[in-house]
Amino acid sequence: MCIRDSINAEYMGVNPCTKGLWLWKRPLKFAVEDKEELVVLVVDTEGLGAFDKDERHDMKIVLLGLLLSSLMIYNTVGSIDEGALNSLSLVVNIARELQMNNSNERLDEDEFASNFPSFLWVLRDFSLQLTDTQGNSITAKQYLEEALAPQRGSSEIVEEKNRVRKLLKHFFADRDCATLVRPVE
Repeated sequence: MCIRDSINAEYMGVNPCTKGLWLWKRPLKFAVEDKEELVVLVVDTEGLGAFDKDERHDMKIVLLGLLLSSLMIYNTVGSIDEGALNSLSLVVNIARELQMNNSNERLDEDEFASNFPSFLWVLRDFSLQLTDTQGNSITAKQYLEEALAPQRGSSEIVEEKNRVRKLLKHFFADRDCATLVRPVE
């Protein structure tokens, strides 16, 4: 269901409903204890991998959303896998490329990473049991951290997987994960 359609009607289909960036028509205002009013602007971006767009288009849209945000919500279906990690790492690589192309100075990755928003990975239609290798319950955040843990091995493939994981952990230092089960019809 599209955010904008959830107000008046349901949207059911295989075609994406967000093209480019979509902004909620009014900022949301919240009272926060012992602080000034919190104003939230909701921005929805077109997702990665649209059938009718190329990768550069996807990255420009997601990068713009990333630069505008204090919280990036990355919404995927199912569990965390290598494909999802690689798609997310493309966003970070494009951001790094943009920084390097717009500066004559050497890139300070720590300073650059400090400007990245907080990150929440939402896993929709999640069906796995959140347990560790000993069968103990774990949180969704622990599941994310396990997915970002270095892989064992020394092949080029394993080294590339670990480079992606290290990059994501560095640039999204403030990160969390939430799981949503598939709704019952």
